[in-house]
Amino acid sequence: MVKFQIQPNSDIPIATQLYDQLSFAITSGQYAPGTQLPSTRQLALWTGAHRNTVSKVYQQLKDAGLVESQAGAGVFVKPQGDMPSLGELHQLARQAIDRFVRSGYGLEQIKQTLMEELNWRLRCAALLWVACHAHDPGAGEIMANQIRQSLSVPLQVVTIEDLPYLLDQENSATTIVTNPYLYEATKQAVQGFSIPVIPLQIYHYQQEMERVQRLPPNSYVGIVSSSSGILRVAENIIRSAKGDDIILLSCMPQQREELHNLTRFAHVLFAADSPELVKEAIRATQPQRIRPLEVIYCQSYIARESLERLKLELGIV
Repeated sequence: MVKFQIQPNSDIPIATQLYDQLSFAITSGQYAPGTQLPSTRQLALWTGAHRNTVSKVYQQLKDAGLVESQAGAGVFVKPQGDMPSLGELHQLARQAIDRFVRSGYGLEQIKQTLMEELNWRLRCAALLWVACHAHDPGAGEIMANQIRQSLSVPLQVVTIEDLPYLLDQENSATTIVTNPYLYEATKQAVQGFSIPVIPLQIYHYQQEMERVQRLPPNSYVGIVSSSSGILRVAENIIRSAKGDDIILLSCMPQQREELHNLTRFAHVLFAADSPELVKEAIRATQPQRIRPLEVIYCQSYIARESLERLKLELGIV
């Protein structure tokens, strides 16, 4: 069972703490699609939050497209992605072939034309767009870098805000990928275009969280990531788990002075990405370091199994 920890005296609102923990549990697969979430009463008892606060958080999760209500049953994790059943696919294929035949085309001609179209689309499937928000381009770059390491396909990072304009200009991206937080916003941005959107499940970070739980009081902890969104969620989750027991600071790797301060003074440093910049800062501050530094390089942002599913989706072996 997923455990939630709320720090009532934190500067971070209780609703934000709870939302970040729930949304992370969903997007990292700790709550599988179709799983029923605790009732508002149960979650209020477990966390000490008011039931109205829990209800507000559940509504935010619904607005983000992460959960759905079922009348009389409760709130359930919403499956991500719209994949038709095999029966529906056969029905659509039969309807299309019937239309071609009624238009006077022969079956051999239809077969040849369909095979040419399918082969062309499979070749085009090698082009991906990675969608992120304009205010957090780092999230898109992190996803893109990890996809490049696993899939030999050309891809481009685009902003959700620019998607309608880009698709009006050039409808050449056969697939758009994003993280589950942005799936609903991305789908809305491409309404009216025949473009599939695939949400990529986030890595669960269980080993990193176990290390956080073992931190002694007064530990100085740093977090480094190119994504402001990752920094916000990670900081909120760690603060919810440890409260004022630790000193927690975060920065982007491009913030050279802040990064150098973290490598000088931190007991533990979690590097979510940009390992080379972190290692460079560690080398540069070695003479000024006042204590041993433990650096934990997070291995992934996208879950490995999600990348494997993406390969199957694109027909890549």
